[in-house]
Amino acid sequence: MPVADAPNSDATVLANEATELANDRLPPAFQQIARPPAIGDLLKDRFELIQSLGEGGMGMVFKAVDRRKVEARSKNPYVAIKVLNPALALNEMLVAGLQRECEKAQELSHPNIITVYDFDRDGDHVFMSMEYLAGRSLSQLIRDASASGGVALKRAWPLILSMGEALAYAHRKGIVHSDFKPANVFVTEGGDVKVLDFGIATRTKQSGDPDATVFNARVEGGHTPPYASFEMMNGAQADPRDDIYAFGLVVYELLTGRHPYGRKPASTVFIGQQRGEKLAPAPVKGLNRRQWQLLKSTIEILQERRPKALEEWLEQFDPEAGWSPQLVGGSVAIALVLAGGLANWWLTRQSPEPLPASDAQRWQIAAPPQVAAPPSADAGADRQATVGDSVKLDASASRSGDGQPLTYNWKLAQMPDGSAVSLQNADTAHPELTPDKAGDYRVELTVMDGHTRSAVDVVEVRAEAVKAAEPKHQAASADGVLSLASSKPQYRIGEELKLTLYTAKSGYLRVAYIGATGEISELLPNQYQNGKVKADTEYRIPPRPDKFKLEITGPVGTDNIVAVFSEQALPNVESIANSDGSLVPAMQVPGITWVRIQYEVAKRK
Repeated sequence: MPVADAPNSDATVLANEATELANDRLPPAFQQIARPPAIGDLLKDRFELIQSLGEGGMGMVFKAVDRRKVEARSKNPYVAIKVLNPALALNEMLVAGLQRECEKAQELSHPNIITVYDFDRDGDHVFMSMEYLAGRSLSQLIRDASASGGVALKRAWPLILSMGEALAYAHRKGIVHSDFKPANVFVTEGGDVKVLDFGIATRTKQSGDPDATVFNARVEGGHTPPYASFEMMNGAQADPRDDIYAFGLVVYELLTGRHPYGRKPASTVFIGQQRGEKLAPAPVKGLNRRQWQLLKSTIEILQERRPKALEEWLEQFDPEAGWSPQLVGGSVAIALVLAGGLANWWLTRQSPEPLPASDAQRWQIAAPPQVAAPPSADAGADRQATVGDSVKLDASASRSGDGQPLTYNWKLAQMPDGSAVSLQNADTAHPELTPDKAGDYRVELTVMDGHTRSAVDVVEVRAEAVKAAEPKHQAASADGVLSLASSKPQYRIGEELKLTLYTAKSGYLRVAYIGATGEISELLPNQYQNGKVKADTEYRIPPRPDKFKLEITGPVGTDNIVAVFSEQALPNVESIANSDGSLVPAMQVPGITWVRIQYEVAKRK
């Protein structure tokens, strides 16, 4: 087996050294970043991290004990600590962005907006402290309610009102949230609603933003596409109607359990509408015509068709309120000719009864569809394949318009010359295609519910010819994200093992050695490499040959090296692989890519 031979120390197994030196800082020659914060760490001699609450691309959130509150005998000494990813903490613009998130959030003192306390730094850790909340996110609530068709309006209205009032308050302060979505709304155990994460919040043009040129997460792509307005995706100036669009999507999702546009970005919906595709959201059960028109106005793709302010919208949507046409499709004035002259009146209907069809036409308000929306076919993402290998297609994201079960109709519309392939199980959600020629295969899908057939969706499969077998000591994962190689195909006992890895994406990496007799040791993380990797980057093990070496100690036979990668934190298991080189069950889950190589070990010369 390979061992790490460090100067002035006995030869020891590298995996054991990694454990002993886990708190050492990485040398400048490798990544130049600190290890990520962990449970038990103490920031600024004040905040003790006691529980991980979540992790995203920008950083981690922990539950912490504020020792000052403990000293003051506070009944609630807990706070939430949001720590910027150490790799990102080197980016001055991102640090400035987090600091401005704190500053903007501190401006917003509202019962439905999370309270942010302070922004600070402890060595390499940049963090923000805020109130600790116990409960669950709105996305979890929606997911739980989706099977029953969403949350009834009577139960949902307090949530809708609280979310809307929080956004309306921010808008009055000249701040647009810019990333409003179910995951950024929290419902506490006591039923209170809190809007979270003003991380890419932007000041409106009227209020001005003196730091606008330093960091603009809207321009940097910080938004969430399914909830970003058409104008946001095109780099337009921040406007409260960006949040109103996202708010409408969230309300629709809360009431129905599904996104009104099937999670399609606004730009995709806009293009489809220009092509004449029927992409109008289905009416929401439980809403009267007044409420449906109001909700539909918030999710209009074009900004000028949305309400300009949430306060009035909330008043009109209130199940106990009357109705004013001012909010739907813009301001509407009804000119009445009276005896003796001409007078202009704002017409306000105090009754929540449905509008007569003639009034709807006069006010240019589209009457709600009288039939269910058509179903939506989703053939899945385009695929890569090798000739002779079976590819399973996936239509599970297709949606019924009337709630009835779907029937599937797949059609092989294009194939390479000379191909005689056919689809297997073409009437199911998961047909199989086995390419017999190299080239492009085009497969079309339509679905049908109880009433209507969908428009056609297309998936393309590109098949490549079978490649000649690569040397066993170098290999790449099937998706091309990860590659691994040893410096040569055969080593003699006593020689140095050198490994090279490449990752196409940023994420987390673990590497294990499996000896000829089944012995297993972890090579990464180690004392110099913490396992966090950057996109399109090559790494070497060991990274510092002048510090330690991996020596082949035997026995004679075939050794295996296994590497696993994920964009999310990998499961915390003792070993990633079994003694035969296969992955342990915890690593055999979606989102984990892996690769294995072999090299031969021979006797000393």
